[in-house]
Amino acid sequence: MERANRMRVVLPTVWGLGCALGYSNPGDEYGLYALGSIIGVWTIVLVDKIALLPTLVAGCAIIFGFAVLLERLRASRRLWVIVWLVSGIGLYLTSLMMFPSVERAVAKNGSMAAYLALGSQLGVYLATISSIVVGVVRILSRSRCLAADTQVH
Repeated sequence: MERANRMRVVLPTVWGLGCALGYSNPGDEYGLYALGSIIGVWTIVLVDKIALLPTLVAGCAIIFGFAVLLERLRASRRLWVIVWLVSGIGLYLTSLMMFPSVERAVAKNGSMAAYLALGSQLGVYLATISSIVVGVVRILSRSRCLAADTQVH
């Protein structure tokens, strides 16, 4: 696989795995699944029910678009992975800590896997947004440096 195109594979794969895990462990009334899969779950208006395949296809297509943008921005894959892991773990733990005990959290949403899927997917969103912001800032700062160099000479 070409080094530059890895984000096109990694992002949809990570998000899609979270989507599939969330669908099989959806939380109370599909709440955690809907929140984690928000970029694809809008397809409910098309199929009149929560269904994995339309959510997966739509969400992976949108995430693929963001992956292409990250590649064009030459975003750091390392930064993306670090933000995904740190924020995903943080969101996983935070969502569990909203309850007085882990047992109560599991009783409400059915399984730890529901929380894991939610943390991973929300982590994908945060890592992607953070990487886009860093990429744009980097490009803008380079443009300013080039403009300043041209004015000096």
